[in-house]
This record gives sequence, structure tokens and C-alpha cells, in this order.
Amino acid sequence: MKPLPPPPPPDCSCSDWSLSSLDVGCSPLDVGCSSRRLAAFTLIELLTVIAIIGILAGILIPVTGKVRDKARDAQCKTALRSWGVAIHLYLTDNRDRLPGPLDQDVVEQIVDGSKYVNKEAKPLMLWLAPYLALPNTEQFQLPPDYICSAFISKSPQPGGPPYFCPPAQRQGTLAMDVYPFGKKNSDPPRPMFLNELDSVLLRIREGIALQDMDYGRLSAAGKIQWGEKVPRKLTHNGHRNTLFWDWHIAARTYAEIP
Repeated sequence: MKPLPPPPPPDCSCSDWSLSSLDVGCSPLDVGCSSRRLAAFTLIELLTVIAIIGILAGILIPVTGKVRDKARDAQCKTALRSWGVAIHLYLTDNRDRLPGPLDQDVVEQIVDGSKYVNKEAKPLMLWLAPYLALPNTEQFQLPPDYICSAFISKSPQPGGPPYFCPPAQRQGTLAMDVYPFGKKNSDPPRPMFLNELDSVLLRIREGIALQDMDYGRLSAAGKIQWGEKVPRKLTHNGHRNTLFWDWHIAARTYAEIP
């Protein structure tokens, strides 16, 4: 029996190439033909992948940003709750008298303790040092658990004060001139007892113990000292987290901020 003749080789001239020519096989050794087909498919696939990535990015990036902001907001409220616990512990050990008097309205991140030896007015951090688990050194630094992470990320420069101790509104007036922690050359100059707050403050549930710090909260002198170390706008996109004198924590919207 004679062997069958070999089949004729496929036509890979590709002179009339089109998408319909995909049914026509080409030898793997025909580099010219296969490279042109691979190039066409690679371009289509690349454009498709780019389009898909663009769509996914448009969906995921805003969602990721919102999730991150909510996480930072929750962490800030937890930090304020930790401050409230520290103040409560101080009250228990000091017959319900608040820590103070304070030398300033802001809560600094780093304090040189040697500057306040034998001084009556001190930063809030120093009054609460044993309850914040701070080591007994000259340089005191707030632990991360007591600092708002959004404040850190949105401040142009590091080292600014993350919280503010504003004055409260006195009963029978519109003046915000009561300093429950006490403040030098203010009323009262000494820290108040906790049971005094009900009789002095206009609305204790709305009285602010601590609140998020930003540029709008700084005094004229504070803007010179801290202006580049605090967020220029509200830290939490439209509200400030607040620890109130009845110890609840809530967000105060821009419209509610005095």
C-alpha cells in the first residue's frame, strides 16, 4: 500500500487578514502572521482592562474614603471616652474636684514637665498623667489612644494640640466665660467641684469638656503658635466630636458650634 501524500500547508499569507480569518489556522512557526493577531488581541484586552479598572476605581475610591473617615471618627470618639475615664478617676481620687487650674485652653501632645515644677496652673495632661499611664519623666507625650487619628492625618505639620477645653455658658447670661477646669486670671481661677456644674452652667448636658481642635477654634495668639499644626477645616467633615460635662460623647455639627 502506498503512503498517503502529506496534506497541503495552510495558507498563512495573511494578505487579506480580518477578524473572520480567525478560523484559518497558521503554523506556530509563522511569526509574522501570529504576531499581528496577538498584537490586535492584546490591544483590545488592554483597553478592556483599563475601562474595567476605571469603573472599579470610580466605585471603590469614594467608598474606601468614607470607610476610612468613619473609622477615624469612631477612633476619635473612643479617644474622648478615654479622656472622660481619666477625668472620672481623677475626680474619685480628689473628692469630686476637677483637675486644674489649667494654664491654657488646648490639650498639647508634648509637654515639658520641668517648666511646671511648683507652678499652680498646668496643662491638662500633667494633671491627669497618672491616669493616662504616662511615665514619670520631664518630657510627657500623649499616647496615641488619646489623640484623634484624623487630626494627625489632616494637620499640615505634626505636634499640634488635638483637643480644646472651651469655656461654658453661665446661667442667666449669654457669656461663655465659665472655665470648669479653672484658669488663671479667669472665673473661676480654681477648678470647680463636679456638683457645682449644675448650679453654674446654663445647660450641663450641652456644656463642653473637650472638643476637636481645628484652625477655627484657635485664638489670635493660638493661630500664631499653632496655626500650621492643626487642620484648616473641621476634622470630621462638618462636625466636631465632643465630650460633654454629663460625660456623653456626640458630634456637634457646624450649625451647633458657637
